[in-house]
Amino acid sequence: MKQADIKSWIYYRLPVIAYCGLIFYQSSQAAPDIIPQFQFSDKAAHGIGYFILGALFMRALLERGTDKHIWWLIGLSTLFSGLYGVSDEIHQSFVSVRSASAGDVAADFAGGFLGAAAFAALAAGTRKFGRQTSGLTKGRKLNNNNGSSKKNVSNSGSVKNAL
Repeated sequence: MKQADIKSWIYYRLPVIAYCGLIFYQSSQAAPDIIPQFQFSDKAAHGIGYFILGALFMRALLERGTDKHIWWLIGLSTLFSGLYGVSDEIHQSFVSVRSASAGDVAADFAGGFLGAAAFAALAAGTRKFGRQTSGLTKGRKLNNNNGSSKKNVSNSGSVKNAL
């Protein structure tokens, strides 16, 4: 494995693994008393936690810079987050101070989807990942459906040929 690949793996994939480990650890403990109690506070906590996990999965999937099928990647991130939520609920069913809940799994899937979609939107807006959105192309090559390239206008207004 090349050094660049190792750095990429550490930067993009290790946070997913570390966060999953944090969720696993938290699931082994009694529910913390510091979380404010209100109706559906447990579901909100699951949604927020899996929002972060969905965003981390999306970040890892977009690392290669491919957003050609962005909804497919959002779906994969949601699936991975949700399946981890299912495994977390199974784990909680074996912990004496915790219990499993289908509602928690639903909140996990919803949070994972929202996190993945939010990260995809953020990434498209920052030009950090994937292809450019209209207005942000700044001289980069765009392919038409027929494979031909078209010219892009930079922010200065000059016309540049696509590379």
